[in-house]
Amino acid sequence: MTSGESATPKDRLQVVEAARVAGLDSFKTPTLAAVERRRLQLWIMTLLLLVSVTIGIVLLTVIEKVQLPSWLSPGAVEAGFLGLIILFCGYAVEKEFQLRKLSRLLIEEKTLTVALTSRLGEVSALLESGKALNLDLDLGEVAGTILRCARDLLEGHDCSLLLLYGEDELRTVKVAGESAALGARIKVGEGIAGKVAETREPVLINGVVEHHGERKPVDVHPSSAMSVPLANRGQFLGVLNINAEPGRVFTEHDLRAFSLFGEQAAIAITNAQLFESQQLAASRNSFQALHDG
Repeated sequence: MTSGESATPKDRLQVVEAARVAGLDSFKTPTLAAVERRRLQLWIMTLLLLVSVTIGIVLLTVIEKVQLPSWLSPGAVEAGFLGLIILFCGYAVEKEFQLRKLSRLLIEEKTLTVALTSRLGEVSALLESGKALNLDLDLGEVAGTILRCARDLLEGHDCSLLLLYGEDELRTVKVAGESAALGARIKVGEGIAGKVAETREPVLINGVVEHHGERKPVDVHPSSAMSVPLANRGQFLGVLNINAEPGRVFTEHDLRAFSLFGEQAAIAITNAQLFESQQLAASRNSFQALHDG
């Protein structure tokens, strides 16, 4: 069972069956705490049995006046005690094996639950981000919303949005946090953002992060970063970057989430640019009408 799978009734039945075999059939929902209590009870019983049998054998050996039936010899009693110890130890080992198996299943189930909860939270955050992005049509406001939502979604230290100007130049239009990309101009194919623009593929970097074209010195140097291309209907728009907080390391799962967010951001930017061009065209038409009149 992996974090990418969904829980099924079969998985739950497997846990319940393992609990029944391990002696926890009274628990409809077995827990790790119940398993540990059962394990403690099992080994306390084993210890008490060993102590009791040992005391019995010592008494038979030391006290010579103990009268046994004629058909029962001391050797037979000792052999019986020894057999009882072997049988109970075998039982204890078998139950310990079942309890370990149950513990493993419960840990896997708990891990799956945490992963699914995290995934649901991430999907909810993406939906909320999409709603927020569609509320504005002003490009500056949209850019600010994109960076704010990206930082909230991925707990980033700083973000930057670079848009394509002309055929081969990226310019930083907005930053959030202490970003070194403020005012940067980057040629397509140069640096991390330039490579992302050239290949149109998202990039995850863990280690020393060096950004080409930085113009602003920063005190915090990130050790984990992501960059994703922004494209809508085949039209490349720019690159979205995010740097991690100190001590945080982005994963491939984070990169997938960031890429999905980038798709929504690209749609919002396209709508804002379209609105901006329409506003500009309307202004030009009004000016032309006034000039002609």
